[in-house]
Parts: sequence; structure tokens; C-alpha cells
Amino acid sequence: SAPYPGLNNKDVISKLKQGYRMEKPNHATQRLHDVMRECWLKDPDHRPSFADLVAKMGNMVDARVREHYFKFDEE
Repeated sequence: SAPYPGLNNKDVISKLKQGYRMEKPNHATQRLHDVMRECWLKDPDHRPSFADLVAKMGNMVDARVREHYFKFDEE
């Protein structure tokens, strides 16, 4: 089951209930993986809000890309 190759759905669910979370993908930075792990916290009250994610992810995007492609603060 992607993103958990080699595991069937039942095994993925079991592992997730035991606290297992995906290892950092090769293409992901440690900073991005840290944000991913925050999103997977067991207690939803401790997960980042969408506004927090916009700020964190926006800070990761190069300023030139942000200027041309992302308008996070516009409706």
C-alpha cells in the first residue's frame, strides 16, 4: 500500500496504530519530513493548523517561486 510499499492495508493499519510513521522519503528534506510527522501526530489538537502549514510550507519555497506561483494570502 503506497506510501508503505510491501505492506498490505491490514498491516499498514496495524503498524500505524502502534505508532509507526513513514520513514523520510529520499527526495524529501528533513525539514519537510518534520512537518509531515507533525501532521501525523496522534492527537489532532497537537497537529498544525492549515494556517501553520501555509506558513511553514511557504517558508520552504524559494522566494522567486512563491512570487510567481503561490498567492497564499489572497482569496
